[in-house]
Amino acid sequence: MPPVLRYVLSRLLVFPLALFLLVTLTFLLVTLVPGDPAVAIAGEQADPSVVASVRAELGLDKPLHERYGDYLAGLLRGDLGDSYFTDVPVAEELMSRAASSLTLVVPAIVLGVLVGVGAGTLAAFHSGGRTDRIVNGAISLGQSVPEFLIGVLLIYVFFALLGWAPPATGQLDFTSVPPPVVTGSALIDGLLAGQWSTVGVALSHLVLPVATLVVALAPELAKTTRASVTEALQHPSVEFHRANGMPTASIVRSVVAQARTPVITYIGIIVAVLAGGSAVVELLFNWNGVGSWALGATTQLDIPAIQAVVLVYGGLSLLVYLSLEVLVTTLDPRLSFGAGPRLRRARAMAKGPAV
Repeated sequence: MPPVLRYVLSRLLVFPLALFLLVTLTFLLVTLVPGDPAVAIAGEQADPSVVASVRAELGLDKPLHERYGDYLAGLLRGDLGDSYFTDVPVAEELMSRAASSLTLVVPAIVLGVLVGVGAGTLAAFHSGGRTDRIVNGAISLGQSVPEFLIGVLLIYVFFALLGWAPPATGQLDFTSVPPPVVTGSALIDGLLAGQWSTVGVALSHLVLPVATLVVALAPELAKTTRASVTEALQHPSVEFHRANGMPTASIVRSVVAQARTPVITYIGIIVAVLAGGSAVVELLFNWNGVGSWALGATTQLDIPAIQAVVLVYGGLSLLVYLSLEVLVTTLDPRLSFGAGPRLRRARAMAKGPAV
């Protein structure tokens, strides 16, 4: 069996166990969280008999092991449960908001990676110069300002002061004609329906929330890229190319080969984190996405919704980290599949026979 396939299979065998642990921890953490959903539904002043009736209707009066068994059985059927407050299947709620969140997160990741990697690379190639100082100042400023404050400042400057951006009313203006709902994303649904005026409005409403995520994301990535590229520029292979007067393109390729592993690793971590970390931005801009819905479910103690969100985001994170590990190990010769035993044999041969 090829080493690459053997390595991937070994990681895939661990994945079901990690997923099972995630499911179990999700159930326990959400179930044991302080607060009583029955009281939240019936009201603080409700009669105890009414609260007990609601608790029995929701199945919260069952022993913990029975509830866990019901939860696992539902997951095996593809059933994430129904919302305590709307009686709508949680899977439908998630699917109706997934496209909206992806419309926000995907452009933010792409632009954040381009800005962060580009700025960090420029700073490293001009280490100690004016560009480096500007980038370092921007990194320090971006790391010191929380995400919600970035959003508030952008709204204040570009909407309240300059009037360049639309108000934070969600994906569309109040006066816009929404397209027929297909995915839940006004931009995508507008494209599918051919409502180009709606598409333009949706794009204008997308600018500030995406910019907020980019400003919050890019500084950390720029810092990691700068450190990695700076270290790569000091690598003997790069110095050898420089000493031999190699073309700039060859030097850049050598730097990329040395610096790509930590940068790709950090990009993967950012993707996993940002997939579930846009809730504050969605809430700030009235974006009808998974993140803002999850925050509402948390305040209401809607346990099935909370469990579904944690499980989906956790599963996505596991997939991202698995893919990242395989990709990094493929790209980095020092971590190549089966390199350990071969390297030990090569070193033993280099030493010669034992005396």
